[in-house]
Amino acid sequence: MAITYDFKLTHYPLMAMFEELMAKAIDKREADKLSPSFPEIIRNLSPLEANLIAALTNKPQTTDDLFKSDENLIVKRIGANFNFDDFGGSEHHLTISQDLEKKNIVIINSNVKLDVAKLYPSFVMPSGFRAKRTIIQLSMFGRWFASACVGK
Repeated sequence: MAITYDFKLTHYPLMAMFEELMAKAIDKREADKLSPSFPEIIRNLSPLEANLIAALTNKPQTTDDLFKSDENLIVKRIGANFNFDDFGGSEHHLTISQDLEKKNIVIINSNVKLDVAKLYPSFVMPSGFRAKRTIIQLSMFGRWFASACVGK
């Protein structure tokens, strides 16, 4: 019995990025705007990272989290403007985001104050805890990369 592997399902985001980049590379009006590093960057992305880059071209992602004041660990997620399951779950999403930050594709700002009472009126802030918002968005380089590799 032969095992079949659906390449398209697993790697489609990466193939789509390569296709978009190649289409722009053969267009004389677009070719000068490309970096020779883009194919190598795509080659080193996971499909979930490619999906995250594509999602960030539409809007930044935000998460609102509850932290214990004396620790820097997320105790509870209060809200998010996207579905973590699209990126392999909340822990995996954070790992993907941090990896893309190391590649200078995204910026993670995790020191945004959060007005919990205004945004989540039914949420009661426990004593000894604090809330903050994390914003993940494309860096300047990430926007350039996405404009070359992410189709509209």
